[in-house]
Amino acid sequence: MYYRLLVPFWDFALGIEEKLSDIAETNIYRLYLNVGCFIPFKKDKLGSQCIIFRTKLHRKNSARSLDMKRYLVFWVEKCLYELNNPRMTFVFDSTDATYASMDIEQITFIIELFSSYYPWALGHVIVYNMPWILKTVWGGIQALIPAEGTDRFKFCNGNEIFAYIDHDCLPDFMGGSIPVPFRELTLEEIDAIPIDPEIVCYRFRPGERVIKRAESRICSTPAITKFYRDNFGLFRNGSRRVNGHEAMSIFLCRPEENLEFKKVGNVQTASFEITSCSPDGRPIVFKVKVNCLQGYTVKPFCGVLENGASMVVNVSKEMAYPVTNQDKLLVQAVVTDQLPSGQLVSEFWQKLKPDNIFQKKLRCCLANEYGLVTEETTYPPRSMTGLVGGQHTPAIRESTSELEKKVAELSARYRAQQIFNSVICFLLILNFAITFHSKMCNGIGSPRWYC
Repeated sequence: MYYRLLVPFWDFALGIEEKLSDIAETNIYRLYLNVGCFIPFKKDKLGSQCIIFRTKLHRKNSARSLDMKRYLVFWVEKCLYELNNPRMTFVFDSTDATYASMDIEQITFIIELFSSYYPWALGHVIVYNMPWILKTVWGGIQALIPAEGTDRFKFCNGNEIFAYIDHDCLPDFMGGSIPVPFRELTLEEIDAIPIDPEIVCYRFRPGERVIKRAESRICSTPAITKFYRDNFGLFRNGSRRVNGHEAMSIFLCRPEENLEFKKVGNVQTASFEITSCSPDGRPIVFKVKVNCLQGYTVKPFCGVLENGASMVVNVSKEMAYPVTNQDKLLVQAVVTDQLPSGQLVSEFWQKLKPDNIFQKKLRCCLANEYGLVTEETTYPPRSMTGLVGGQHTPAIRESTSELEKKVAELSARYRAQQIFNSVICFLLILNFAITFHSKMCNGIGSPRWYC
């Protein structure tokens, strides 16, 4: 199923205006789906959708930083709006993680993302099996969070995680009962992924380098495809063109992306047209959902369309609740053989399987008196509110920069300590060998041949 997730977003964490829009299954970096580093999974005990981040599989890569953020926003939008989850919980599995796995920029991005755009949606941040060498780093990350948000961070080891997530809702690599389809990668493969966004070099024999594409080494499998399709609706149906417009297989909307509201009296109004275009000619049943219920009225919010028929849906919002870019409409439709009556539409939707539902999102925006979309309402405000308020953002960036420097310094010290330990071990072994040799040569009896 093809869909367009309309997420207007600027990356303030890097201090640049990088707009993340039109994020969809078709244009996210597909290698992330195959690696198994960032995995949407089951729910925790409070009903929040869990995202499991396997820290040891991650390496900071500036060239792919934007792709990682797009990938994150894709799953946040999908889990909250398409899968109707009220909250999300991030689980950082830090088993066998090292300083090389830490990416302060991405963690800070998650904090600012939820504080600015989804302040209601963050459940817990669970750090699992944190090595002692990373305690300083996580302590610095907690310092970036205002006091009212620190209670969302939970640290646990081993079976302690079962206090937050049930055993049958965890993957096997975290002590759960659910096997995952992802292949366990070697350290060589993990370190090689960030070298180049498309091509990775592997050394098989001294002096020989064989070039392979990352996708061919860490490729998708039928099991991985089935995992995403059965649990999250990916890889289902493709899109097609109808009268020059891109259709969602069984229907299309006009406009296709932005639903522009105009001020009329004491309300803000907009409308869009939905057209049935099912490939097999059967009628469709549709409904419209709004992610922000305050002040919105949708007429009609549901209906039935014969193949080729169209219907105009009118949307209004009270002036007391201004239209913002965070407001979205989700249009869902399904083909049917038996047309339900008006009273049975709600029951009809309850009995449907998610695999049969096609959907599309429309982003709400406010047009000015000249019909142009205003910048201040179309795109996110520059201030940060919620868990990390706007007044905290400059301090967070400064603290993040300092923390990254400390992590780099600690990482360098850690590598130096590893080299020092290796040298000490070598010298101890050498000293033992020399001592053993001396005792054997100076012992009772004739000298041995190696003395």
